[in-house]
Amino acid sequence: MPFFERKQQKNQNSGDAGHQRKISTSTIPTISKRRIYVNLPLPATELDQYGQPKECYVTNKIRTSKYTLLTFLPKNLFEQFRRVANMYFLFLVVLQLFPMIGGEVQPFLASVPLISIISMTALKDAFEDWKRHAQDKNLNRSQTTLLRNWRNVNIPTNDTSSQNFLVRIWNGIFNLLGCRIGENLDNNKVSHTTHNGAVWTESHWQDVKVGDIVKLKNNDAVPADMIILSTSEPDGLCYVETKNLDGETNLKVRHCVPSTISITTESDCENIAFYVESEQPHSNLYSYTGVLHYPDNDATDNNLIEPISINDVLLRGCVLRNTEWAIGLVIFTGTDTKIMLNSGDTPSKRSKIEIETNFHVCSFTSENIQGCYLFGIDPQLKNCVA
Repeated sequence: MPFFERKQQKNQNSGDAGHQRKISTSTIPTISKRRIYVNLPLPATELDQYGQPKECYVTNKIRTSKYTLLTFLPKNLFEQFRRVANMYFLFLVVLQLFPMIGGEVQPFLASVPLISIISMTALKDAFEDWKRHAQDKNLNRSQTTLLRNWRNVNIPTNDTSSQNFLVRIWNGIFNLLGCRIGENLDNNKVSHTTHNGAVWTESHWQDVKVGDIVKLKNNDAVPADMIILSTSEPDGLCYVETKNLDGETNLKVRHCVPSTISITTESDCENIAFYVESEQPHSNLYSYTGVLHYPDNDATDNNLIEPISINDVLLRGCVLRNTEWAIGLVIFTGTDTKIMLNSGDTPSKRSKIEIETNFHVCSFTSENIQGCYLFGIDPQLKNCVA
């Protein structure tokens, strides 16, 4: 029995589901598009000259730390010298370099207090950022279940390999000679079938990519923003906890796309064929617009289409509750997910005490400069005051 006929039969057996929507063959207008294909070859317009997808998506690996090994020293020094007190004492150390001002005081000895303060603060910042790196590493290596031995056509075949870079250089050289490796690459080679069959495999969150199919179990956290294809419930419902997103502890109801409600096995995931036309990532947690297109055997010009809303989407950071399992299609990963778009970069916090200290140091420095001018630089004025 064809896949979508089984879907219709299951819908009839499951009773009247209030969330199911009528599938239409009319054209739904879209504005900004991201197309994700499942078991369909990418159109030639979406492939580059090497037969690889033109669209490159961000990885699902996230980083909330402020520094790296290369950026720690310059960024940390910049942050510390934003404090006016540090700038003031640095200015005093620089003055010690001039014999007429510093006298017999060694510049190094004058800089020891400032170096000590800067070093201790840097060690404290490094330790705090190391803990952020450890948390990021644990999160990126969290376990989830992905469909493997199955071709995700939305990512390049050599996605993370240096070999792809070398091949492009080689092709660039041979371009000058009029021949190009992979010039006659068959687009159908970027295919969806495998010889051994697809299987569910435990993988890390950082390995999740746009277009992957993920299977969540009860109490699993959602690794990326994804469309719900099916759930263990006959009516396609599932329950999620969004405490990490909006702070609300009550469970929310989400439901799958009706046309994919019959997906239960790896074989079903291999046999379906559709593509999703999605909006571009944005930070609104309560809005999403997309359209699912799948082939219609009876139609010649139009594909059957079905709208997708935020109620059909699981967002990264949510937790699946009271549902045995749910299968979803990844649409946004890493920094494109809504939770990351709302978090932003790790801020450099400045306390009220630090702000007030900066103000008082500026005032004190200004008074010192005025005093030096009045009583030290102009001897005539000094005598007049005396």
